[in-house]
Amino acid sequence: MKKLLLAGICFLTLSSGFAQNNKQLYSFAGRMTTILNSLDSVMRKNPGMTGLLADRYRFVNDKVRNREVVIRYNKSASYTLAEASGIYLSSDTSKIGLIVGDFLLDLYDLHPAVAMELLIYQYQHIYDFYKNPKLYRIGLSNSIEETYFNVDGLALAGMFLKNYYQESPVSSPFEKYVINDLNDHMQGMTMLFFRTDLNLLHKMNNLVNSEQTLDEALREFNAIGRSLIEYKKLDSSQNEWTNYCNLISLRTYVFYSKQILFDIAKTKGEEVDPATFQLEDYSMNNQTIQDIRSVVKENERYFKVGERIIDQYNNSFDIERH
Repeated sequence: MKKLLLAGICFLTLSSGFAQNNKQLYSFAGRMTTILNSLDSVMRKNPGMTGLLADRYRFVNDKVRNREVVIRYNKSASYTLAEASGIYLSSDTSKIGLIVGDFLLDLYDLHPAVAMELLIYQYQHIYDFYKNPKLYRIGLSNSIEETYFNVDGLALAGMFLKNYYQESPVSSPFEKYVINDLNDHMQGMTMLFFRTDLNLLHKMNNLVNSEQTLDEALREFNAIGRSLIEYKKLDSSQNEWTNYCNLISLRTYVFYSKQILFDIAKTKGEEVDPATFQLEDYSMNNQTIQDIRSVVKENERYFKVGERIIDQYNNSFDIERH
């Protein structure tokens, strides 16, 4: 592992896939410092960068500047939006850091707002790590909480872009998509990048703290699933986007079902242990889950619709790896 302090910020590279030579580290640190200084200038000078956005930025920026949050360079990250930036935790989850790949560095040259927006997305995660430590750690093994943290990051990033372009034209299709999706509470971004129907997830999760009895909540959760089977049809006669959206709804039910059932059971007074909890103990619900799982498996080809759109966004920036 190599370490470099530059402008008061700590930069690292690691072995096992991370860049290791000094030249790469100095180049990364210099480019990253330029991006961070540019972001700081935007946050200070743009009149729209206020309120919640400014508070979260200042909090995390202080952590970066005092070296509490270290920035690591991942040379082996895929050249995509998905791996342009990321978060890492220490083995004991007591420390959090920022990971940056070449895609973000190269984005900055032609699309600086996207590069900065990707950092803001991660800044929200870092903020939550410090401000909501208990819930953040729960999210490490709870798919629902993890998704909600991701949505918070998307929303903050969207707010940044919206304010950045208040008085100038948006420079890329991806940025237009993110800004427009703010009006839909990031439902589109969540469906595309996290394969989650956010409205459906909210509907299912609302059962956990409802005033229903355990039996009533389980039956309603089952009814939601049977309704999906009836109305979320997958048919080659439909356009691909409709099939993709319907598949995401079905996948959402299956993917979050175990956590939903566990939370319902626990909240409604059952003695449950996450280590031994099994869907099979809830035969009615499990049958519906398995029925939907089969539909999803038979129609996995429609996932490629979303993958193609993401690839189009990745390629729309017209950048090359340095």
